[in-house]
Amino acid sequence: KRQVVGLDYGLKLQPRVPGLKSFQVWAWYTAVLHASEEKTDDTGRHYDERIGDLSRHKLHFGVSARLDGHASASLRGRVIGEAETVPTNPVPKTERYMTVDAAVEYRDILGSGLGLSLSAQNLFDAQVLEPGIADAAAGTTPGSYDANGVYQGGSKSYFNSLMPQPGFTMLLSLWLER
Repeated sequence: KRQVVGLDYGLKLQPRVPGLKSFQVWAWYTAVLHASEEKTDDTGRHYDERIGDLSRHKLHFGVSARLDGHASASLRGRVIGEAETVPTNPVPKTERYMTVDAAVEYRDILGSGLGLSLSAQNLFDAQVLEPGIADAAAGTTPGSYDANGVYQGGSKSYFNSLMPQPGFTMLLSLWLER
């Protein structure tokens, strides 16, 4: 049984901006106040354990504008707070990070139904390390051979302790709307 208690706050503004069909500014903040999971040990005793890998604080924000029925652009960002990892992970927490993404789009090019968009994620190439999955017990210390040629240390699990996420990426899309 899992229990997560938190708060979500959101704000969306749509002011009129001369020359634009629409304009939006928005932000969402999430605070996780409590997160626990009921576990059972080998003796059958029940206990509560903190749910790992949940960031206690998250902020999502953005702005979007539509010039007309065809052209639009958006900019969005995320600030994700540090997260304590699961107890089996030798890395105790992941660090806070911020990413910013942008996109431009043009729909119905020359009345053809074709659309084209260009999006860029992680514009500033922030290093993002998410917590590993399952026991995430592999660790981050590479193994080595001792003076006798015996392998020492290294991975303690099949599941990575940290999962690096992509840096700056771009995507060009072409589609047909009917």
